[in-house]
Amino acid sequence: MLAENSTVLTGTLCTSPRKKISPAGIPHTYIVMDHRSQQVDAGFSRGIYCRMTVVISGKELQITSNMLVKGSNIKASGYLVWHQGRNGSPKIVLHAHSIEMIN
Repeated sequence: MLAENSTVLTGTLCTSPRKKISPAGIPHTYIVMDHRSQQVDAGFSRGIYCRMTVVISGKELQITSNMLVKGSNIKASGYLVWHQGRNGSPKIVLHAHSIEMIN
């Protein structure tokens, strides 16, 4: 079984953080970030844009999440997981192991 799942993404927060506590008592912070970059694909440079929901879970990372505000530039590292929204629409989200502020 292959088990590699690691993602690093930089971007700008486009929403204010939203905090929730799970039924198990685990704090979660949800943020949405916009990523823009230039990537080379098949020898051609192309502009890349994506919007990604990032979930920050656990008490340890909540200290970092308290510094986040809309417009913050961040680097999020973690793993990708499939979530299903309340309306049934699927989406991929990044569960962060670490969040760094970028100037």
